[in-house]
Amino acid sequence: MKRAALYLVLALIVGGVVATLVSRDPGYVLVAYDGLSLETSLWFALIAVATAYGIVRTVLALLKRASRTRAAMRLARETRRVREAREQTVRGLLALVERDWAAAKNALLGAAPHVELPLVNYLGSARAAASLGEHDASESLVRRAIDSTPGSAVGAGLIAATIEQGAGRSAHALERLKALHEEAPRSVEVARRLAAALREAGDWTALATLADEVARQKGFAENEARQMQIDAWVGRLSSEVADATNAAWESVPKALRDAPELIAANARRLVRAGANDAAADVLERALDKTWSATLVEPYGRIAGTEPEARLARAERWLAPHPDDPALFLALGRLASYAKVWPKARSYFESALRNAPTAAGCAELARLCAAQGDSARAVALQAQALALAGVELPPLDAAQRGA
Repeated sequence: MKRAALYLVLALIVGGVVATLVSRDPGYVLVAYDGLSLETSLWFALIAVATAYGIVRTVLALLKRASRTRAAMRLARETRRVREAREQTVRGLLALVERDWAAAKNALLGAAPHVELPLVNYLGSARAAASLGEHDASESLVRRAIDSTPGSAVGAGLIAATIEQGAGRSAHALERLKALHEEAPRSVEVARRLAAALREAGDWTALATLADEVARQKGFAENEARQMQIDAWVGRLSSEVADATNAAWESVPKALRDAPELIAANARRLVRAGANDAAADVLERALDKTWSATLVEPYGRIAGTEPEARLARAERWLAPHPDDPALFLALGRLASYAKVWPKARSYFESALRNAPTAAGCAELARLCAAQGDSARAVALQAQALALAGVELPPLDAAQRGA
């Protein structure tokens, strides 16, 4: 209120001064341009200029306010659109978990242009499309995912390979992983996934080549790279055409020849070729150097031409390994080959006392059945099934013959 009164007093004073100046001398202003002229008093010209300046300032202020209003409206619309897209993405992800593939694909794909991380939406919709059997659409969505996020080619490619494997397209997944390995040869995860795919495909030559590559990389632990090499050569030996010569074994790198898995695979290769005694000799020499249950188990499966002599040689291992269940199981089998039934039963019983296994129960059950001990044979068969994870429903009275 006081401020308004002060402004009024100042306006009266300024008005009085101006009125006095106008009455004393109104002044003269002439504006001429291209044959046109405008004459007026100085004070009227000043008032006109001030008025025009005020109008211009007012118009500019109104335009600025209108621009800000439009920007605020656009921001509000964009914020609402982003919020709705986020909610739609959540609905799509929940539909993906619930395996409602069509709803998941539509929701995720519709929200993709308006979210901060469209990569998630495109990959999720690619998963849904693959599950619907729309493999071309899935591939296209994977490409859109990679294009939407620079630097995502490897990660998105790994997810795409998982999608293809889940859709039963293992061959396509393998090709994708090979391409990823060429693109990122030092990626540890890509190499691991490629190795698993090569194992599944049985491409042991390619796995051996990959294993040799990763063995030279610092990103892999030494034991992991070695295990990959062993797996590759086990696969190669297991897939070799039956051959009683040592040619296949000589191709194995010398640094790997002490691996029990490889020695056992070589023995199995010789057994397939009918060279049982040679296979037994291979396992015996290895066991004399380094004890391993991986070698004892296949040793007990080889009958050979002299089972009694092999049983006697194997019994020498009892002294240093008196509680080894794998050895007792192998001795029981060797005694069975030699038809020394009391020893066979005793060894099988010892194997079960140390560590009950489905194989041990089955072996002893078969022997008990052959010796007429039907009750024990039935009990052991039930125990073998239980150890193997087989659950049978109970027999009702009709089934029991009651």
